[in-house]
Amino acid sequence: MQGTKLPTYLLPVLGLILLALGACRVDIDHEIWISADESGRARISTSIVLPVVDDQMDIEESLGKDNALDELAARVRATEGAELTKLDKESSSINDEVTILYYMEFTFNNLQTLQKIICLEPDKGISHVKKGKERTLSIDPHQFSLQSADEYQEYLSFFDMNMSLKLHLPYKTKEVIPEYSGSKKQKSLEWEFILDEDWYADEQHVITIKY
Repeated sequence: MQGTKLPTYLLPVLGLILLALGACRVDIDHEIWISADESGRARISTSIVLPVVDDQMDIEESLGKDNALDELAARVRATEGAELTKLDKESSSINDEVTILYYMEFTFNNLQTLQKIICLEPDKGISHVKKGKERTLSIDPHQFSLQSADEYQEYLSFFDMNMSLKLHLPYKTKEVIPEYSGSKKQKSLEWEFILDEDWYADEQHVITIKY
């Protein structure tokens, strides 16, 4: 499958950390705001949490020399109907951990444009149907570019990898399939996924929302 993945320049550094310490966490977050006309905005972030080591400055410099979302940002710039509004990175340390955070924000004119940007293939991952006053949104996080594990499959058993999806809808939900664990009839929904062997053993994880 083609698509934007965790950049390959991160892999040698993370590999060395795993060999030395056996500890690393990668968090991938998608937060999407959808308006009544299907336009909206999105914030995408990837964070890498590492234990503090003696040569911490060298590791931070290696991870921070580029932005892990540069490829995705380039896709936004090249997609008609989308506009990149922010692309940045930052680092912070708490106790014995350091976090390198890469994030970007962009606007989109419709859900097809959003699909072209965040999904592995431009015609898969997101669909939206309107019948009368009812709208049905289907979204498959398995199609998100950033969760594709092709380039770091060999490290999968060592990484603590997680992904979250937050959706902000223009109207309250009527039904969510699979059944949503949070309160019903709300505008904001959130899911968290563990990206492990079980996750990648499945070919899809479609979420359907009627509102």
